[in-house]
Amino acid sequence: LCALGSMEVGLGEGNLQRQKAAESLVHLAVTAETEDHQDHTFAGIMWDVRTRNLPAEYIEIQSVWLRGDLGPITIWSTPGSFQGKHQQENEWTMHYKRLHQPSPHALQEMRLDEPLRLEPGESC
Repeated sequence: LCALGSMEVGLGEGNLQRQKAAESLVHLAVTAETEDHQDHTFAGIMWDVRTRNLPAEYIEIQSVWLRGDLGPITIWSTPGSFQGKHQQENEWTMHYKRLHQPSPHALQEMRLDEPLRLEPGESC
């Protein structure tokens, strides 16, 4: 029996056995850079997150980073897409609710109460 990282390979009698999933999470930070002319305010933002059919068991979102005047922040998700669900409160799940001090220049982490998991091909 050979151990290759988090994968076990059984040698002998023509059998190849591997673990279904890694034993630890792979961490990757994604930053969406946008132009910032500091000439606007908003009460909320919405976007869809879609996973591709990658060789992964799931994609996990653990936090969102924001900056600005902040104040009361809530983070929500809805299965599929937010399109057509703006006023359908029962379609949404809250993942975060906290009061933040202004932070116009430094990003502040909003760590979700429960990480959001998406399997390959899912979106929210």
